[in-house]
Parts: sequence; C-alpha cells; structure tokens
Amino acid sequence: MARPKQKQDLTSEAAVFRLLGEKLKANSKRPNLWGYEPHAKQLKFHSSNARVRLYIGGNRSGKTTGGIAEDIWWLTGRHPYRSVPEGPIRGRVNTVDFTNGLEKIILPEFARWLPPSDLINGSWEDSYDKTLRTINLDNGSFCEFMSYDQDLDKFAGTSRHFIHFDEEPPEVIYTENKARLLDTGGSHWFTMTPVDGMTWIYDEIYEPGLAGMNGIEVIEVPRRRPRHVGPPRDERAGRPPHRNPAPDHRLDDQLRRPPRMGRQRDAHRRRRRPAHPDRRPVARQVDVPRRHPRPR
Repeated sequence: MARPKQKQDLTSEAAVFRLLGEKLKANSKRPNLWGYEPHAKQLKFHSSNARVRLYIGGNRSGKTTGGIAEDIWWLTGRHPYRSVPEGPIRGRVNTVDFTNGLEKIILPEFARWLPPSDLINGSWEDSYDKTLRTINLDNGSFCEFMSYDQDLDKFAGTSRHFIHFDEEPPEVIYTENKARLLDTGGSHWFTMTPVDGMTWIYDEIYEPGLAGMNGIEVIEVPRRRPRHVGPPRDERAGRPPHRNPAPDHRLDDQLRRPPRMGRQRDAHRRRRRPAHPDRRPVARQVDVPRRHPRPR
C-alpha cells in the first residue's frame, strides 16, 4: 500500500530555501519555451504575418512543436517575431480525436513547452480544466481543445483570437471555426502531414498559398530520414553506407497529386491499350497442296 505524501515543513527558513532549490532544479531540467530554438522552416512560420498559414511536414519535422509554440506565444503575449493582439487571448486548438490527438500529442507538448510561471499558481493541475478541456493562464488567457469527432454545433460560440488546426479538418468544421474569427480579425494556422494527400484544402488553401493569394502562406518541410533514429539500412546490413543518399521527396509528390479513392487508384494500370493497326492479326488465304485431293 502506497504511503500518503507528507507535506513539507515550511516553518523554517532553511526548508523554504530547500524547496525553492528543488523547484529551480526541476525547472532547469524541464525544457520550456525559453529554450526553444526554431529551425529555418519554423522561423519562417513564426515570422509570417499572413492570416492563414499552412505548415506541412512529415514526422519529426517540427510542425507540431512549431504550432504549439505559436499557440503559447499568442496566449502569453510574448511573441518574439510578430505582433499579437492584447490579452487576455481566447484561443482554440482542434485535433483529430481526444484519445490519440489530444491526450497523447497536444497536451504533453503544451505541458512541456508552457513555462510554469504562466500557469495559475505555477501548477498544471490548477490551470487545466479536464471537464471543459481548457488551459487557463495566470494572465487571464485561455485555450480550449476540441476534436473533429464532435458535433458541428459544438464549434459555435463566442469569438476567438486564433485557431490552430492539427491535421486537416472536415470542410464544414473549418467553415464553422473560421466564423469565430470574424469579430476579432484573428488568425488561424494548420500543422499537418498529408499522408493520403489532401481533399478540399488542396484547392482552397494550398494552391492559393503557393500563388501568394488571399493572405495565405504555405511552409513546406521536405521529409528526410532523421539522423538520430539509428544507423542507415546499409550499415545495419553490414554494407558500406551510400555517400550521398538522395532525399525522400515522396511527400512533395503526394501534395501535388490529388487523392484517388477506391478502385480508381489503379484503374490506369488495368486499362488495355488498343492494338496497333499494323499489329492486328490478319487472316491469310492458304493454298492447299496439289498432292492432297480437294474435298468434293
């Protein structure tokens, strides 16, 4: 049976300094936004003044970290690369689902990068409301977390200053969320990995963004093999590694190729080409040899 946690005695000055030292030591080992150093693509994403930003990248490309860092900078009002509205800020983050998207990815990243000094009483437990799925900051700003599995009417309500879409949302949910930004003139951004290609977002966001239209900016991170996940396949097999491995551009090909559904994906392979006129079989007349009598 686990023993109940004993409260620390803070009556003496030594105990207070000991507790303060433990807190400082724990915070020094725990990374937060003060130690965040964005790479080139993340810096381009953070520095953009576009009202709509589309950040595309594969796994371990930093898209989720960059998106959450942007969320926190807006909530705290300490954005180092652009101006943000005056607080308190009302934000929203939309995820694929609550189990895998929110509980396993978004919330752990928020708890990792959000400085304790911005939390209520410096505590995550005092700041995060599990019932409403909302994080409340000490300065009065808040951010609510929602899922694409929820009913459409759940996305209505009061205005928001920013909305973050983690992965591509259904178009009807995007339209409803976009209406929440009209009163504040707020911004919204996407962080996504289009493994199976894009649907409506390809025509509405991606192509206009590449053309510099409608105040949209697209930031793409080519997918490459991370250096810290282990030795290359050639080294594991005992062969000398290739000196200049080519980057994997399959993600870029998937972005520019509209998705095909169902059996239409391989329909072009099953089509039979019409035979060439010169290669069609021709019936030729064959003369019967004279040594064989003709049938009567």
